Amino acid sequence: MIIIPGSKYDRIHQIRDEYYSHVLSTVFRLEDPHPIALHYTSGDSLISILDSEVFRLTNVRFMNDPTELKHSLDLLSDAIRPLRSGLLLRETAALEHIRDHVIPKLEERSSRQFILSLSLEQDSVDLWKSYGHDNGCAFEFDIPELIRTFDTKDAGLLTGGDYTYDRYSRFNGTLLYDPTLQQQFIRDSVAFATRLFEAGLGFSTPADIYEISDCLTSMTHVMYAGLYNMKSEKHSIEKEYRFVILPDPDYSEVLKRDRNGRTENYIEMKGLLRPLRRVWMGPYCGDSGRILKAIENYSRRHGITVPSIDSSVVP
Repeated sequence: MIIIPGSKYDRIHQIRDEYYSHVLSTVFRLEDPHPIALHYTSGDSLISILDSEVFRLTNVRFMNDPTELKHSLDLLSDAIRPLRSGLLLRETAALEHIRDHVIPKLEERSSRQFILSLSLEQDSVDLWKSYGHDNGCAFEFDIPELIRTFDTKDAGLLTGGDYTYDRYSRFNGTLLYDPTLQQQFIRDSVAFATRLFEAGLGFSTPADIYEISDCLTSMTHVMYAGLYNMKSEKHSIEKEYRFVILPDPDYSEVLKRDRNGRTENYIEMKGLLRPLRRVWMGPYCGDSGRILKAIENYSRRHGITVPSIDSSVVP
């Protein structure tokens, strides 16, 4: 829906936009420059990605650390505790939204939020052991270019060319371990949602309800993404950077695979190799010939040169 400036919806749109900007600048601090990041993976996966030029994004319910969402749920449980007192709070509507909609969504096994995880640790001994111990390699990305790839819509879900996520359902930022900032994020989310509800007082027509619901949905998407970018401080073994994608509700091409005895859903994205800087060969990589051939083939197709580099870690 196109809104004409000066309409009665300007205020709720402003609150939505301010929340998004505030979260990125104050909590996740995207003004801190991160020029490069690595995606550690196996040699076979790297070859497959170079050949197909397709990335698989992991469902948030199937991350390597199963405690991630529990930590966020614990933070939300603390936030909604005042509701149990029965007192009428200014933030009641926002807290009820978290209780009735946000928490159930996080607990849902069939969630439709997907993550591309990158590491800010370059040539890390610990990460080669964790992710690259079996013929491991890594893609090195230019993060500003990767962000522009999303912004310009050169990165897309495999839906026949349809662009199926918008500004508020694509989120990127450094993984947050700081408990003070995590609690601030929850408090700020409640405060902005409260402002939105108050700005919508008196709205009653179907068009009114649509607009405030649309703004609340966008803000909730940002909140989901922030919650997926949090971990307990005790698990801060690396500096991690993530892109979170929440496909539009009518996007139906979610794929399924069996992984460690569990069926998980995932999505595939194209265009993410555009900001590729170079390929790392891990210290345990014993299949460099096939990998170098895949790099050569990819470079030839695009008329570019993708350099490779050997890890300096001694196995």
